[in-house]
Amino acid sequence: MKYGKQIKAALIAIAAIVSFIGLVNFLKGNDFFQKGRRFYAIYEDVSGLEPSRPVLVNGLKVGKVESIAFHSDKSGKLVVGFRIWSDFEFSKKSTVVITESGLVDGPQLNLLMSNEGKIAIDQDTLSSAVKPSQIAALTNSIDPIKIKLQKTLDNMDRMLLSLNVILNEENASGIKKMIKGLNSALASVKSGADAAVLMVGSNQSTLNHSLEGIGDAAETYKKLAMRIEKIPIQETFQHLESSLESLSQLIDGINKGHGTLGKLAGNDQLYNQLNGLSKELELLTRDFRLHPKRYVHFSVFGKKEVLYSEKNESINPTTDKKYAD
Repeated sequence: MKYGKQIKAALIAIAAIVSFIGLVNFLKGNDFFQKGRRFYAIYEDVSGLEPSRPVLVNGLKVGKVESIAFHSDKSGKLVVGFRIWSDFEFSKKSTVVITESGLVDGPQLNLLMSNEGKIAIDQDTLSSAVKPSQIAALTNSIDPIKIKLQKTLDNMDRMLLSLNVILNEENASGIKKMIKGLNSALASVKSGADAAVLMVGSNQSTLNHSLEGIGDAAETYKKLAMRIEKIPIQETFQHLESSLESLSQLIDGINKGHGTLGKLAGNDQLYNQLNGLSKELELLTRDFRLHPKRYVHFSVFGKKEVLYSEKNESINPTTDKKYAD
């Protein structure tokens, strides 16, 4: 054949090109022999996700990322297209989460399946989410610690500055003197303690005798307490309570005017009459003492009785001090 060599060369070139394209797609993770179903998810930030990254379900690889492009609404959001090779079913409420597989591998898609609602079909758009990477979570955990550490360092810096002010030459000498005085005081305390130990040792017999006396006194107080316990205190208080109640009733009767004392205490007229009678009796007694002739008469020759009159016999205030009062 005239063109046989050219045809062979062309076929070899075409086969090489196809093989090269297939190799490149294989290295990218594309497989022309597995069709599967294609789904989409929309993200604000894909956190470094790239095509050919795996799609996992519970750690099992079931697909791969095929494309990442900007949304057609020009909002800046990114549309991630991925293909699922397996034929398992899941609902449209399933969520596609971007997660970190490790510090080296980079992000990947993790499909969180849900069985609620309608079954997802080819070309459906699923819900999306982004799980913070381990580095981001570690950074978020370190930030509060960093703030606290910075505050602690600032406080330590201020404390050291204060110590530098305190520990100047003048204050340092004063502190040395204070420490020296404390050492002397501790030495004095130690000497006093040693002297106390020696004194206790030398007076051990006296202390034992004193302790025995304390024991005897405690035994005496114990017996006294036992005797006090035997006293019918409850009955005594009952009698006292009964007596107080009787006294209260007596006072209440007096206040209400019952009995002689009650009438004397509550009847002002009787009190005034007795008071007047007392005064008249006192006047009568005084008059009898000063003028007994008015009340007793002796006449041997039958002298005529002289009748009493205030004109003839009047009390002289100058001679009788009581009446003058």
